[in-house]
Amino acid sequence: MSKYLRSDDKEKDMLYRLKGPLPKDDPDLVAYVGQYYLHPPSDEPYNLSITDDPTYKNFSKQGNWKYIHLYVEKLFKDEVPGFFIEAGALDGEFQSNSLWLEKEMGWTGLLVEPDKGSFRHLQSKHRKAWTTNTCISNRPYPKETIHVSLDFIENKNIKKVPWNHHSNSHELGVTVKMMNEAFLLASERTYSVIQCFPLNTYLLALNITTIDFMTLDIQGSEKDVLRNLNWDDIKIRMMIVEIVEKVMDEEFLDFMESRGYVLVNKNIATTVTDYIYVRTDERVLLEKSWGIKVGYPSEHPKVNSIVDLSSHKLNIQTTRQAPKDKLPNEPSD
Repeated sequence: MSKYLRSDDKEKDMLYRLKGPLPKDDPDLVAYVGQYYLHPPSDEPYNLSITDDPTYKNFSKQGNWKYIHLYVEKLFKDEVPGFFIEAGALDGEFQSNSLWLEKEMGWTGLLVEPDKGSFRHLQSKHRKAWTTNTCISNRPYPKETIHVSLDFIENKNIKKVPWNHHSNSHELGVTVKMMNEAFLLASERTYSVIQCFPLNTYLLALNITTIDFMTLDIQGSEKDVLRNLNWDDIKIRMMIVEIVEKVMDEEFLDFMESRGYVLVNKNIATTVTDYIYVRTDERVLLEKSWGIKVGYPSEHPKVNSIVDLSSHKLNIQTTRQAPKDKLPNEPSD
């Protein structure tokens, strides 16, 4: 029995302790998450919507998705199957940043989706990855939180694309900038209690220490999730972090740099910014990323290049790879 758990009825005791705080590496917590909160990959055929729903198809690969997929395909198309994490997985298909890796490249991973309605759709897709109807905690311990779900209501000023509304569901109390006022008015809110766990807890339960690709799109909690991560226990080779603001966050840039990451690109689209990071010791991924040039060079000293996709136009040209002697210093062991 863990030294943190005193009750003879472990499961009942754990249900109360899950509300936090509880050490993220507690053995009983890790076992509990693995048994009750992680659903294994499906062995059934895919059940995807993109082939028979024109509206879904048209919107599922617009905006940020094109930009992110460009990097995912370029950096990983020649690699052996790896492990991904997609937090904010939605239905597992609409603008999914991991589906191509899984379906075409044989990867597996973890799909995190706190919204109950979206998670039901996610499970129906039969993804070949672990799934969980929880949220990643923005604190270094498990906690319960109130989740705000957004659903489409009729509005003549907004095209009916329900998954655009679902994707803006968020934790109560987290500041989220919506696309515009009409979009907000076209959304109906419902509230539910959701269990959250630190990212390290999921990885311990899955016995994973290396994440080849991670994407965080969790509507305002991204920076706190990363700040509370135990970086010594895991290796994340590449990550894409969506921040709900258009201004460069200097403090966040400095933090990621201190953790040994290079900001290889930054995408501005409407009210959000996607930061693309690669570990400084991932020389091959860095060289591949610098073989991509999108938009125009940035004057900011911490970013290699920049793109503005607010008009949904993507201009791509190949550039010479950065010389190896120009790569950043690798982190010391």
